[in-house]
Amino acid sequence: MATKYILIARELQQSEATTNYRKLMFESQSTGTQTLYVSKNHAAFTTAGGTVTQVQDNLFALDAAAADIDTLGDLAFESRAEADTTYIYGLRVVSHDPVEGLASINTNVSAVQTIVGSTGVTLTDSAITAASDAPK
Repeated sequence: MATKYILIARELQQSEATTNYRKLMFESQSTGTQTLYVSKNHAAFTTAGGTVTQVQDNLFALDAAAADIDTLGDLAFESRAEADTTYIYGLRVVSHDPVEGLASINTNVSAVQTIVGSTGVTLTDSAITAASDAPK
């Protein structure tokens, strides 16, 4: 029996309704059918509502159900196939939307690029001003 541990540092929104945000990829030792279990906030593993689908060879997609991520805190999955077990840990269920924060960062970066333009900026006496000539 082989055991594999996979760390995926990622936040998932509690009871996330968008299935694409609940998907994870992992590699298993076995290529056979996987049975999925979940541990919420350090509790014992119980049968998960999500599914595991073989993508190719030893690569699998884990699609967590909303019920798998309905408890705030640490989250781990156990995927069993034949005599092999794969543990996926490092996940954390949070109340906020971690994807929403990324969208606002992209918007802010675009706004700064629009203000600065292609000429860049000059720092003088702790002030930021538009550059008078092209970047060197």
